[in-house]
Amino acid sequence: MSNSYNGTPPQWVIDTASATAITTDVVRLAKIEWVPGASALQGDECKVTDAAGNAIHFDMFATGAYQDVFDSTFPRWYNSQGLKVPTLTHGKVYITLQ
Repeated sequence: MSNSYNGTPPQWVIDTASATAITTDVVRLAKIEWVPGASALQGDECKVTDAAGNAIHFDMFATGAYQDVFDSTFPRWYNSQGLKVPTLTHGKVYITLQ
């Protein structure tokens, strides 16, 4: 499967990490959710950054084999100059925009 963009609500579904930015435009984030899935192992990681590589409040590590969901809901919104997912060892990341 490849990364995709859905329109309602505006959301990226990321299943492949990349050092290349998804976008370099300013984006208004509403929520970031990592679903590691059944194959998650202790030490798995998900990292979401801006285009320059600065962490956006989301650098999660799995602590064992389970299917828990990690999410970061921004109280109002968070503006980011670009977006990339350089680290994703298992599962998918759902990035919802305002």
